[in-house]
Amino acid sequence: MTFAQEVLIQWTGVVRNDLLQPIPFAHIIVQRDFRGTVSDPQGLFTIITYPRDTLLISCVGYKLLKIPVPNLSYQDTKHYIKDIIMDEDTLMLSELIVFPWRTYKEFKDAFMALELP
Repeated sequence: MTFAQEVLIQWTGVVRNDLLQPIPFAHIIVQRDFRGTVSDPQGLFTIITYPRDTLLISCVGYKLLKIPVPNLSYQDTKHYIKDIIMDEDTLMLSELIVFPWRTYKEFKDAFMALELP
């Protein structure tokens, strides 16, 4: 079966977190040809796909999702509705202290030379 013979599917849904709150501005990309869309402020999106495509859903602070598009036939509906639940992804950064001096010795010299009123 070629792409010309396959049915197009309009996938509509809402991107949500595990508390079922909408995730605005999540990126929804079709992996095959890198077409995509972005969810609106309420997490809603719609995208046209082929059967057996894979959707990549990403958003800062959440784990990347890969979701296969179902293989619908001509007899099935051409409109697919599904909510997408994303898991949070936290990244712990080590502490970083920024000083206007290049070394601790420069800091110490500046501190010792400080004249307080």
